Amino acid sequence: MTSFPSVNLRTALLVAPLISTSCSLWFAADQHFFLQIFTRPECRERSNVLLPDYFRAFFSAGLPRVVGLLGITTWASVGSIWQARPLLESHGSLKWYMATAALAVGHLVFVPAVAPRIQGIAEGGFERGHGGGQKSNVDLLREWLRINMVRTLTTDLGAWLCCLMAVSKTLG
Repeated sequence: MTSFPSVNLRTALLVAPLISTSCSLWFAADQHFFLQIFTRPECRERSNVLLPDYFRAFFSAGLPRVVGLLGITTWASVGSIWQARPLLESHGSLKWYMATAALAVGHLVFVPAVAPRIQGIAEGGFERGHGGGQKSNVDLLREWLRINMVRTLTTDLGAWLCCLMAVSKTLG
């Protein structure tokens, strides 16, 4: 009979945020890569028509993934702090797990900036601009992509780097 190696649950908990932040970072990079294609000049006319249906499908499937990964990162980091605080303190990694959790939650700070753009595209209309002008779905997508890139390079990459330090200091 085949036996499975025993899993050290503490180690699994300590590594879980590194896995989830890696997935978050990868998903954010994929979003940028695939969605920026809609902003190419040769695609603009078709994109303005296609984007509402695409965004409704994309975000209804993608949002649970993003929120789930952020939840795993946050709660696995908090769980690691709660369960292994003396170990983390002795290895100088406590602050890195705390920063990982804070940055994962910080991802949500960008929601007020992106939500109106997502809603504007998903509703299939054009959002009224600040000067009374109209913004196309492609224009709204460009704005969303800029905000998403800032978020990716700050909270997502930051959480991953902090967690890499945390795991390296703790288990290295």
